[in-house]
Amino acid sequence: MNVEPEVTKNQVWEDLQKRFKRVVDRIGTRIDKGIMETVIALNASGIYTTASCEGHLDHGAAYPWIDIGYTDADALEQKILLSLSEGKRESKETKQLQQKYRLSHLQEEQKLVTLLEAFYQHHPFNYDRHLSIWRFPKGEARLQSHGAEYQQFRSSEEKALKLKEYQEEMQAFTIHLKQIHFQE
Repeated sequence: MNVEPEVTKNQVWEDLQKRFKRVVDRIGTRIDKGIMETVIALNASGIYTTASCEGHLDHGAAYPWIDIGYTDADALEQKILLSLSEGKRESKETKQLQQKYRLSHLQEEQKLVTLLEAFYQHHPFNYDRHLSIWRFPKGEARLQSHGAEYQQFRSSEEKALKLKEYQEEMQAFTIHLKQIHFQE
């Protein structure tokens, strides 16, 4: 009888740290230091992440964000695209694939909702800073502060202050996730 050794919570965390330190995006950029622990904490909590940013004033978005997906999304999307390219837009098979794609995204999103609900039971709620889920047209979800989209209308000084607030909110959520991970 082959018995596998139990993996400790520390091992899980360390393995995720090693894995994400090697991850690069399409242009070869590593995960931002300021969002790395959140990415690790979400993945340790069973939330599959696909992209992230700590937020920047000089490029990209002036707020932190993390995109949420599910592990087989790319393969399923390729099946849908193939079916569409074959002219099967209205076929039962294509509709079923699209429904599975959407439901899979919603299931992942629901896991995140549960974590956010637990966090905000004990964390002060500020509407602008409040972490919320934004949904893209294809069904993917993004975790970001509610007021993040308003950054484009703010002065440079206001934008810098809000970026710091949004980063602090994401870090508070990260601390919450780490506590859950290491307490269970």
